[in-house]
Amino acid sequence: MEPIKIRTASENATKLLAGKLAEIIKAPLIIALDGDLGAGKTTFVSCLVNNFNHIKKIRVQSPTFALARSYPTNPVVHHLDLYRLDQSTNLADLGLLELIDDKNAI
Repeated sequence: MEPIKIRTASENATKLLAGKLAEIIKAPLIIALDGDLGAGKTTFVSCLVNNFNHIKKIRVQSPTFALARSYPTNPVVHHLDLYRLDQSTNLADLGLLELIDDKNAI
């Protein structure tokens, strides 16, 4: 399948996109977010997570130093930050490959 590329121009547009996607996407799915520091990647994930979880607001934090955070939504959302990793890093050794391959998660 060919990737779909979408660029938003504002924080409100990013939140709107995440909210709309939460209504239609299903696991398994990988969403790759690309952008400079402060571009809105964590804002997108926060909105996505909280649109899956209507019961209680979940605090979403950037996984920059933790590399990965998982959120107890339906479906589960694994939020990975691979920015600091180089091409020689083995994702399996870090335990990240199993999150990427999780068939029940976004």
